[in-house]
Amino acid sequence: MTLKNSELSLNNNYQARFAGPVLRRKVDNDEKIELLTRAGETAYGQNWKSELARFMGINDRSVRQWAAGERRIPASVIRGMVSHLRDRAALMNSETDRLVRDMHYDRDPEFTALKVLFLPNRRPSTDRLGNDAYKFLCFDVDGFIYCIDSNDRVINMHGDDTVLKNATVAELRAAYDLYINDPANLVD
Repeated sequence: MTLKNSELSLNNNYQARFAGPVLRRKVDNDEKIELLTRAGETAYGQNWKSELARFMGINDRSVRQWAAGERRIPASVIRGMVSHLRDRAALMNSETDRLVRDMHYDRDPEFTALKVLFLPNRRPSTDRLGNDAYKFLCFDVDGFIYCIDSNDRVINMHGDDTVLKNATVAELRAAYDLYINDPANLVD
């Protein structure tokens, strides 16, 4: 593989320490299409092209041409999407925290009963856990998803070990028992 001079760059700090050049390859347009698609779908779902165009204040035809590879995607668009996603995530986290706080688990018995919910159709990601994902039971605790296995290992939805907050494993198991013993949840 031959790289053009414009595609090479030296990282002086790295080179000084390890006495060799660092080769960096430019991100090609196909990679940018994948990045733009991932960012767009994360931000806006299936109709991401028209929603992204509306957000950017441009014609949706431009976004469709970028996605189809008919026009080169400026790196600034991808970089701008990173900032936009972080901003949206921060806004969603902030609003979620306010919602949890405003539910007043301590004062409203209806919300108190819903503090820990068993999620019968949720499983952690199989990307890291493979078929072991099916050995976990998942729960919503104050708006956070936790999963436990028969050995009381606690993980998040991505399969990372985590610390259970605002509940105990015994409370999760009690929520599971409540769910499976509720006649409304019986399958004919």
